[in-house]
Amino acid sequence: MKEINEDDVLAYDPFEGDFGDTGDRTLKDKMVTARKGGECHMCAGNIVPGERIRSRSDIFDGQMMYFRWCNACCRAMADSWEDGGLALEERTSMGSEMRSK
Repeated sequence: MKEINEDDVLAYDPFEGDFGDTGDRTLKDKMVTARKGGECHMCAGNIVPGERIRSRSDIFDGQMMYFRWCNACCRAMADSWEDGGLALEERTSMGSEMRSK
């Protein structure tokens, strides 16, 4: 399996079109090594400590919001530039299924 191009991950805007109020802004958006587990914002799967993940902090509607994406969803973000977003659709569908249970 090829290495994830982290620049391609960060170039993908997971909230494209969702922001627009004058106070909405991104404070932090970077690739990090997970120190603790948690839930992926996209697929609702587990984030494993030690894996490379995307971490983002935004102010949206006046509230601080935090988001983390697992390594597999980061790979889908990077691949979206070549596969037309197919892997992203699969990961998002997984999240919808997990959350509906």
